[in-house]
Amino acid sequence: GVLLMLRLSLKTEPEWFEVWPGVRVLVRPITSAIIAAAKADPDFLANAPDAPRETFTVLFTRAVAKVAVIAWEGVGEDDGTPIKEPSPEAIGRLMDFHQIADVFWRDCVSKAFLLADEKKGSAPLPNTTSVGARNTARTAKGPARSARKT
Repeated sequence: GVLLMLRLSLKTEPEWFEVWPGVRVLVRPITSAIIAAAKADPDFLANAPDAPRETFTVLFTRAVAKVAVIAWEGVGEDDGTPIKEPSPEAIGRLMDFHQIADVFWRDCVSKAFLLADEKKGSAPLPNTTSVGARNTARTAKGPARSARKT
């Protein structure tokens, strides 16, 4: 038979990610501890349980960022003053830019739910949906025809 092996190759050091031209964030490795801390975020707890899948993803991405981002470059206040130390509140404001949240989800968060392609299949999120999985369906060429009446 085929022997499957899980490789314990999680990163152990923070890593820089460019989330927008000129904007970088230093992110702790997304481990079980980071996921648990994100799931305990009060905003996430208050809004995620009844949220539609897309909203859940946004809330979860924001909660993970608030725990995992430890430094950044290229982020400033409305008046242009650089924000040197990212607070959870400021990180949440950064994740309010959907383009940045999308990049953060794609490059940082979603990878935590993939076991380095050790096993193909769904990539479940903490609420047991598979929104973290890659879309493998092709785009439809048009609307489906109605079923024939018999």
